[in-house]
Parts: sequence; structure tokens; C-alpha cells
Amino acid sequence: MPFWEQSKILVKTAVSSCLVGSGLLRIVEGISKPGITILMYHRINDQDDALGLAICPDYFDAQLQYLRRRFWVLSLPDAISRLESGRLDRHAVVITFDDGWRDNMTFAFPLLRKYEIPATIFLVCDAVEKGTFGWHPFDRAILATREGLLDLSTFGFGIHSLRNLGEKNEAIAVLHQELKMVKNDRRLEVVAWVIGKLGGGRGERVMLSWKELEEMVASGLINIGAHTLSHPILTRISAEEAWTEIHDSKQILEEKLKVPVDFFAYPNGGPPDFNEEMEHLVAACGFRAACSSIPGRNTDLTSRFALRRMDITYGICRGAGGNYSRNMFSTKVSGVLEGILFRT
Repeated sequence: MPFWEQSKILVKTAVSSCLVGSGLLRIVEGISKPGITILMYHRINDQDDALGLAICPDYFDAQLQYLRRRFWVLSLPDAISRLESGRLDRHAVVITFDDGWRDNMTFAFPLLRKYEIPATIFLVCDAVEKGTFGWHPFDRAILATREGLLDLSTFGFGIHSLRNLGEKNEAIAVLHQELKMVKNDRRLEVVAWVIGKLGGGRGERVMLSWKELEEMVASGLINIGAHTLSHPILTRISAEEAWTEIHDSKQILEEKLKVPVDFFAYPNGGPPDFNEEMEHLVAACGFRAACSSIPGRNTDLTSRFALRRMDITYGICRGAGGNYSRNMFSTKVSGVLEGILFRT
């Protein structure tokens, strides 16, 4: 790990420990405006991934214990009802998952049942149908290749060294970021070329199946939300395509799972990835609310179609020494120093 990365972790660990140990965190929480914190998870498993989107089951277990002890853990429907009525609390939190990874059932679901904690899973319909997610074969192709270089200069994305795992992970992270900034057709073209060049294939199912989702929904703990048909960034496609992605995802999920699908999550979900036009489309499609990935707490002033979420990754809960840090997690969930301590 680079020295500057180690330094950042040391600073985060020290500051969060001081906030918690001094009692300052609770004081700030006590005077903060009432609101609801929505947490955003992706994957729960024992494998580190190139993008840092997974956390291990032990960490998730520790986080659920902490949340159950310190917060009112609400379902997303209940949270939206409270936001709409103004019945807010300083210690209310919601758990959500994006994409519909299979490890949500394998590792996360048993722990949610253990603590009787509700959660919402935002599903990509094509991923459920195909068993794989758009980026997964791309990532696997890069990680598995024996090629030492990936030359994408023809496409305008440079040449990437793939001599070892570190370089492969770096290439994946850089290319994800760069490809998300171009038109969706261009992104799909490059992704398909890389998979064809390096190999990737379909592989095993890594996304939830309809049968697995039915079982989770039947538990009463899992609420289903839509995350488009194929996970394009909505501002990189036409308004007509965006309407289809939003409208049809709701329709398909309701038909397949026989439950109302009232909530939506924008793919990627940052400020460049959706706008007021997209918010109006989501509302017009019949959703009650939509989640972004913009960090922060939600109050009575927050737009219901631009709800804020806290991204939960190793980077906000793994302290100095590589061990789990409850102090870092609790500071993150509180929103204290958000955008400074947890900006990167």
C-alpha cells in the first residue's frame, strides 16, 4: 500500500477514535438536525475486489450489531413515510444494496435474519436474467489474462500494464472511472472488445436468481427496488432510452416478484449521473422516491427523488493495522466530517 494511503488511514483512525472516545461524536449527534441515514452496500463476501465494493461477513455482522444497538433500523418504505410526514429521528438508519449480487443472499441475508433487520435490494433486471453483471466479465477477463499489456489506445483509453495483480486492479479501477464518463454505446463497445480480446466468458452465476429473490421477499425483511434494466448511466443515454430503462425495470420486477416496486436507485448515482430530468422521469414512472450515491443524511428538505446515501466499503471501516474499526464506522454513519474525513 502506498505511503499516502497508509497516512490517510492513520488520520481517519486517529480522528474517529478521538471523536468517539471524547464523547464529541454523541454531542454532535445530539444537536444535529433530525434525519435519516441510508447506507449503501454492494457485495458481502470474503474476497477483496478491485473496486473495494465488498466487505467481509464479519465486518457486516459487527456493523449490524452496532446499528441494532444504537439506531432505529427502518425499512426504506417506513423511512420514506417518515420523511413525508416529518416524523424524523436523529438515530434512524436504512440498509440498501445495489445491483443484486448473489452474495447478498449467501452472506448478508442470514445475518439480516439473525438480527431481524430489514433491507432494500436495488436490482438490475438483465443481471438477474443473465446471472452476471455488466462489469463482472470485463473485470474477470483482466484479472485472469496472461497478457502483460492491454492496449486501448485505438479507443482513446491508453495502454495499461497487466503484469501483476496490483497493476490489473489499478487498470480495472481506472477503466471503470473513464468508461463511465463516455456515452453508453461507446462503453459497451470497449467492454465487449476487452472481453473478446482477453477472454472472460459467462462463468458461474454471480447475481441473484428470481427464485432466490422470491425466497428473500417471502421473509418479510427484503424490499425490492429498481436499478434499471442494464445499468447505464442515465445521463449518457437518450431520454427515450432512460424512460425505457426506468419504466420497464419497475414493470418487470413487479411482474416477476408479485410485489410493488416503489423505489429506484440511479446507476453510479453521483452528481454527473442524474439530473432533474431524470428525477421527473422516475416520478412519472410511478416511483415514490429514488436514491443517489451522494453522501449525507436525509431531512425534510431533501428531495425524495435525490435521496442521499452513505457508501459502506472497507475504506470507511478498516483502520490502521488492517483491522475492523468500529470508531470509523460509527463516525461515518453519524455524518460527522463527511466529505472531509471520508472524502476519498
